[in-house]
Amino acid sequence: MNKLIFTVFFLLISNLSTANVFYVDPVLGLVDGDGSESRPWKSLQKLFDGDYIDSYKWSIPYSDSSYLIRRGIEAPIRGGDRIVLKDGYYGSLKIRGFTNRFPITIISENRHGARFSNIDISASSNWIVDGVSISSTVSDGAVRGLFLVEDHRFHGPSNNITLKSSKLFSIQDSSTWTAADWRNEAISGVVSYSDYTKILNNHVFNIKRGVLLAGDYSTVKSNRISFFSRDGIQTIGDFNDFISNYVSDSIKVDGNHADLFQSWSVGKGGKVGSGTVYNNRVIGNYFIAQTDLNSPLSGYVQGIGCFDGFYENWVVENNLIVVSNWNGIAFYGLNNSRVSNNTVVDVWNDTVGPAQIRIFPHKNSLAGKGNELYNNFSYKLVILPDSGVVASGNNINQFSLSSHFKDPLVFDFSLKSSSSAINNGSSSSSVRIDILGNSRDESIDVGAYEYIVD
Repeated sequence: MNKLIFTVFFLLISNLSTANVFYVDPVLGLVDGDGSESRPWKSLQKLFDGDYIDSYKWSIPYSDSSYLIRRGIEAPIRGGDRIVLKDGYYGSLKIRGFTNRFPITIISENRHGARFSNIDISASSNWIVDGVSISSTVSDGAVRGLFLVEDHRFHGPSNNITLKSSKLFSIQDSSTWTAADWRNEAISGVVSYSDYTKILNNHVFNIKRGVLLAGDYSTVKSNRISFFSRDGIQTIGDFNDFISNYVSDSIKVDGNHADLFQSWSVGKGGKVGSGTVYNNRVIGNYFIAQTDLNSPLSGYVQGIGCFDGFYENWVVENNLIVVSNWNGIAFYGLNNSRVSNNTVVDVWNDTVGPAQIRIFPHKNSLAGKGNELYNNFSYKLVILPDSGVVASGNNINQFSLSSHFKDPLVFDFSLKSSSSAINNGSSSSSVRIDILGNSRDESIDVGAYEYIVD
């Protein structure tokens, strides 16, 4: 991806003209409509297949010397405009070769009223998809992901794609699905291989994997991800933020060791565990193994599982992790990173656990260095030699959760006034707010929650 060409292109753009609003209605729209609310277009895909959008595409075949070519010079839709979708079914949407000067927003007029089977975006930039519903299964023909963003080897890169306030699922109600149904029909939710992707405030449920980020400089924030048969969130990219998400309810359908959050490095030749994943932040998330304790397919899911480093300059702080597994937080090959003020607990006390924080050298026995472990609440810290860890202010060997937290069985891990976690954190920590956004005072509490007087 030639990011320099892309950046220079946008710096040279003239001022944004007045934004326009256009309408699409798959039920009452007109084949010869003009995009007005009284004469809406009937097909959204037609706007991309025809000459309706003033945008740019890369010269092909894409290479470092490729340049942007204007398309649709006289087209009505331009950067900054909004395409409002009336309620109805839009099927599969494919966007390829539309690099906008400024973002164009595709928005459902009524939240989740515009329904898609899948949305695939490649070789495109500056698109916002807002408030839609995306749903299909393998039998419906979808394979790679309900919302897919990728660079294209021939047509060029994608970046600055946003999905917000949308609903993604394989099936609305999975209560009757068997393990075989999950294996054969579940589709991944969001899959992005491109940079500067934003996944914001979406509900992703009844899926294979929730969110996969393979690109860099992206944000996954304030999403609800639940009932998944692989991993909740996966990343192999760098400089990504995972903030304030609620990830829960792993579904056990085979021998896969699922994680609520997982990352791994990829080195030369695509070899796993032979590279480095840089500068990711995992902050203020709720990672809950199960909320539906009666589910016949609930399984032993791991919390934050990072087993194939190296991992460099990571921040993992203010997360609540509730799992019945040793690997509450696990890093194999961690460098120059901070793991602070996390609450890592097990409310079920099953045999595969209780939850721990585990920092190990790389699987190839290479030593870690420069790591800080401050003010975490956990049953146990397992820090092997050569892990490069300085630890302080951690509250461990805790079995009686009810003596510390208000109501663990309903996942309320705010602190009781009697908890020894209060005011016992290390001042070495730089964490100044808690998982709820409350300010921490000078006497820092241990774990994700700062004690607030009722």
